[in-house]
Amino acid sequence: MFIDYRSPRERAGQFQPKTKKMRGRTILECLGMVAGIAAILLWTTLEITPVDTAYEAGEEKRPDSSSLVIPEENPFLAVDEGLPKEAEMERDPLFSAEEETTSTADEVVTGVINPEETFTTLLTKYLSTAEVIKIADKCRPVFPLGRMQVGQPYKFHIDKGLFSRFVYEIDDKDQLIITRGKKDFVVKREKIPCEVRIQTVRVNIRSSLSGAVASAGESRELASRVAGIFAWDVDFLRDIRAGDSFSVVVEKRFRKDKFVGYGKILAAEIVNQGTTYKAYRYETRKGVFGYFDENGKSLQKGFLRAPLAYTRISSRFTYRRFHPVLKRYRPHTGVDYAAPRGTPIHSVASGVVTERGYNRFNGKFVRIRHNNGMETLYNHMSSFAPGLSVGGHVPQGRMIGRVGSTGLSTGPHLDFRMYRNGMPIDPLSVKTIYADPVPARKIADFRALVKSYAPQLKAGVPINVGAAEKKGKSLMKGG
Repeated sequence: MFIDYRSPRERAGQFQPKTKKMRGRTILECLGMVAGIAAILLWTTLEITPVDTAYEAGEEKRPDSSSLVIPEENPFLAVDEGLPKEAEMERDPLFSAEEETTSTADEVVTGVINPEETFTTLLTKYLSTAEVIKIADKCRPVFPLGRMQVGQPYKFHIDKGLFSRFVYEIDDKDQLIITRGKKDFVVKREKIPCEVRIQTVRVNIRSSLSGAVASAGESRELASRVAGIFAWDVDFLRDIRAGDSFSVVVEKRFRKDKFVGYGKILAAEIVNQGTTYKAYRYETRKGVFGYFDENGKSLQKGFLRAPLAYTRISSRFTYRRFHPVLKRYRPHTGVDYAAPRGTPIHSVASGVVTERGYNRFNGKFVRIRHNNGMETLYNHMSSFAPGLSVGGHVPQGRMIGRVGSTGLSTGPHLDFRMYRNGMPIDPLSVKTIYADPVPARKIADFRALVKSYAPQLKAGVPINVGAAEKKGKSLMKGG
């Protein structure tokens, strides 16, 4: 049964919409009254909150700032990120404007990057978000701020409460410096000033170059760099024998008497299976250096002997090989270098990347075009080097990827191939092509340089492995 609850006026059609509007306003007015009452109650509660009697008696105007404890790992917690500098001094009850200015003038704040920190959290403590974005854009071609590493030290310079300078140590050699200029921020990457000492290191090899260097108390980085200098003449995995030796005159960098890394290798000598190879660093033209033998001939050849540090050659160049996956005979116009997964692969010569991709046969591969109609192909890689792209130039020795087993492969190795004018050639049969020698007009100066290093490299000169042999005074350098 339907029951009509309307009033007689409503049923008679005399209902006025105005009454409904009045009813709506009445509801809003009621809500406003409730909110007002709540505000009054809250104000009353705050007014009756107990106050420190010392303040009421006028014994102390504000707490002693020395009692504040700010965690060392985050020394910026007292800064209100949401207010401009002037507002910070006005609203902070702990410091007067005079104290704030005095305490932060020429202040240097140091620390290290924590796991939870980013460049944004660091810089926004002193700069606006817009300024941080501008700095990030300026840093991108110099050193992307996203590459900051946990544990690396940094330093803020604060001048009269304002950001003045930020210094971040990229590694043991380089630092990033961000400075506030008159009109804009200035970003630079500079060498870290340090003391450079010229020392001679002499090592007798028992098994491997890196092992011998490590046993002598030196870093394996030195072994890698020496191997790179002689890479065109000596295969340090296949050719090294017990009884071989090497000497190197190298710059060592020190900060507060602590060794932080190697500088330039000035001269080196290695005796391999009775044959002596020598290398001298020399500037052929302004800003261009190379390594040359005692006669001024460049050690750099057209192609490296191998594109990686391999353990063995598992398959050679042939037109008839039984394929381990396809189970049939087919040409193998390359050389397979067996190596652990992840081993770096280097370009054997300077060139331009023409292909970087994947297919089901080669897996991940890179093809590089070199001068004189030469091409190289690197197959079955596990990954590509960061920044490697088609059309990009790669210098000789640059890492282009890592060993893997992608595509038709039974295990981690590099299938390395070479082509001349589109035709496959055996990489192991490529003849040596030398780079330019020392210019004739500079040969006399070069020979004088060779003579100056002879006593330090000579095997008969008694010297303890790794002992310092300063050449004149130690130099304070940035690089």
